[in-house]
Amino acid sequence: ERFAPAVESVSVFGSRATGAYKSYSDIDLVLYGDLDEETIDRLWTCFQESNLPYKVDIAAYNLVKHPPLKEHIDRFAKPLFLK
Repeated sequence: ERFAPAVESVSVFGSRATGAYKSYSDIDLVLYGDLDEETIDRLWTCFQESNLPYKVDIAAYNLVKHPPLKEHIDRFAKPLFLK
């Protein structure tokens, strides 16, 4: 809830979205909205401190500067949450 105002939607990308994942693969999430690095860092810390059985990596779409990563997200991301 504390991150919800800034997050408009969440999608999964990477191997979990393409179907090429292994049992040990992490979960790559991309968040859409007006997000800043501080919010992403706090959310990342929450995931790291959780009891989830998988590592979770998160990226804010508006902060992604690497064109190939942005292209991968655009092509393969699968929506999980939409306001």
